[in-house]
Amino acid sequence: MTQSTGTNPPSTSPTLTFPLVAGPIENSLSGLAPGEALFSSVRAALSFAYSISEFPIAAICAYGPQTGGSGRLSCLSAHEKHAQGALIRRMVENRLKTDELSLTFALYGTGAVRRMAVREVTRLVRPLIRKQGLAPELVARFFETGATRRTQAQIAATFGLSQQTVSRLDNEVSDAITTLRIATETQLEHLFVASGISEAL
Repeated sequence: MTQSTGTNPPSTSPTLTFPLVAGPIENSLSGLAPGEALFSSVRAALSFAYSISEFPIAAICAYGPQTGGSGRLSCLSAHEKHAQGALIRRMVENRLKTDELSLTFALYGTGAVRRMAVREVTRLVRPLIRKQGLAPELVARFFETGATRRTQAQIAATFGLSQQTVSRLDNEVSDAITTLRIATETQLEHLFVASGISEAL
């Protein structure tokens, strides 16, 4: 899988974005001790930012105080949680390249945005897979968990391949996506640590 470099070229693919709040947003970290980050890791920050967008502020207020993020989110009001999530999403979407952003949405997005992002990731790894229709199955294995995740044996039976072949291709797809994920998270770690959003790994 090749990763794009430099400025993103014009694309005919639909734009993958989450709604951002209007106006300037400031990091709401006044309730933290000096030097303390809001989240323990990049993944925790991303999980929060893309899940909080799914909940109206009224629902968060009705639910009551929440901790999470090692208890550090308790210093934020419901409005501040939404603003913090929007800030993180804006930082992510301004920093990442198209391939990296697609992977981020596939990992942390929901609904139609996530499905579209998974298709984009599938397009990225398709050159690794010559068997028609196999790439979506192997990409799905990377992102899915639990009962919906198909086994290598089931996929091998569906496509008339040996389980050894499917295992090899599955590992290649997983390695390619993982490599992109590491590169993405390394970029965001530098950004988030400098901004006081997450701790260094």
